[in-house]
Amino acid sequence: MMRHEQNISVRQTAELFMTPRLQQAIALLQLSTTELKKFIDQQLLENPLLLQEPDDSTYEQCTDEYDSNADGAEAFDAYASFNNGNQIPIWKSKKTLSEYLAEQIHVSFKNKTDQLIAFELMMHLDENGFLDSSWQDTASVLKVSLNHVEAVLSVLQKFDPPGIFSRSLSQALKRQLMEKNVITKNQLDPMLKAFQELQTSTITDVAKRAKININDFQDFLGHLRRLQFRPAQAFVQDESIANIVHDVSARPHIGGAFAVSLNTQNQPRVLVNSQYYHDIKSKVDRAEDLSYLREKFTSANWLVQSLHKRAITLLQVSSEIVHWQHSFFESSSNSLKPMTLKDIAEVAGLHESTVSRITTHKFIQTPRGMFELKALFVTSIGVRRNAQLKSASSNEIQNALKQIITEEPKITPLSDEDLAGILQSKGLNVARRTIAKYRTILGIASSSDRKRHYTMKSILQR
Repeated sequence: MMRHEQNISVRQTAELFMTPRLQQAIALLQLSTTELKKFIDQQLLENPLLLQEPDDSTYEQCTDEYDSNADGAEAFDAYASFNNGNQIPIWKSKKTLSEYLAEQIHVSFKNKTDQLIAFELMMHLDENGFLDSSWQDTASVLKVSLNHVEAVLSVLQKFDPPGIFSRSLSQALKRQLMEKNVITKNQLDPMLKAFQELQTSTITDVAKRAKININDFQDFLGHLRRLQFRPAQAFVQDESIANIVHDVSARPHIGGAFAVSLNTQNQPRVLVNSQYYHDIKSKVDRAEDLSYLREKFTSANWLVQSLHKRAITLLQVSSEIVHWQHSFFESSSNSLKPMTLKDIAEVAGLHESTVSRITTHKFIQTPRGMFELKALFVTSIGVRRNAQLKSASSNEIQNALKQIITEEPKITPLSDEDLAGILQSKGLNVARRTIAKYRTILGIASSSDRKRHYTMKSILQR
């Protein structure tokens, strides 16, 4: 017969309990800037002790101090792209404005300081190709004279596309008209002034008031129609990031390092109104009101600390990523190095989950363009280099694959087996099935489809 007994015993166990505020702090890491701003706006409405912080406050800039002999960022290689919908290759350049200007910078400036100034000014271009209002900050950022910056700018303003690096639309139009030599300098200012008045008057009335020959004015308007009102318009821009503002920037720094800093204008900031808290506290008598006030004060302080921690963590992780991928940012001939969340977590002294959250929906602006931080993580693949098993990033193999197919003979496109053989000759021993997998990822058609495309293209060009 079984006997049932009841005993009282003490057992000690360790459990991790996450408070609501700790959960909130972790959630803040993963929010994009847009989501974070919405969250802050809601908190400002709900908590009377929170204040919007003025925009003149800044976080400390962090610079990676490591040696490099690089000349700064260069342009990307332009690869052919493929239409992913029907697996037929569509050949067009995807060169961005940053890449195109970087090529001209390296040709026009041999002095490293001049190159750094040029790249810094390039970071001040808006989506239309005009300089923003803070371009003069370049002098203080790089610790050079404003005259030196303006001297470099005068060269940049002669770059292609016409009108690039202008400070205003009016300046861009002036430069383009002067380059075309279609109007004298004395006629230019009156004509542009008359053009601006067309918003409220007719051509005849404007010409009469400005004492301009109406035929000359109409010829001038004809020239204007052929000008580029937005210098950057002709260049490819990824629609998915067209309206995204970067969270972090990485700029070439004197000595070969990259200066990594937060975009403080894009970082939501709040303050705790301590004075208001103490004023109200001295007038509160009821225990419930005092408890409410203390809870809001504690919540406000916690939010401010969480936002500060988020900013510091973002800066720390971004700096380690740029340090790790330095060769990629300094030269277009280099691919991304294999880099995992664990790698960055170890060097930053953080947990992998923290690195994952802080790099989600965060963007970094570099001389090579804007990237999502998560896109800079690439896996490594075991390949044989010179009979030794070593690692190569999937990005490196894909770039090599694209380059080979770009240069392949159009009459007899390369099969997957041929591609594997060529990669092997370059020291990348990759299986044929891996080639097929990467072709699919890149949207590259099979050799038979590519041959049909080349044949059709040849017939249409006759």
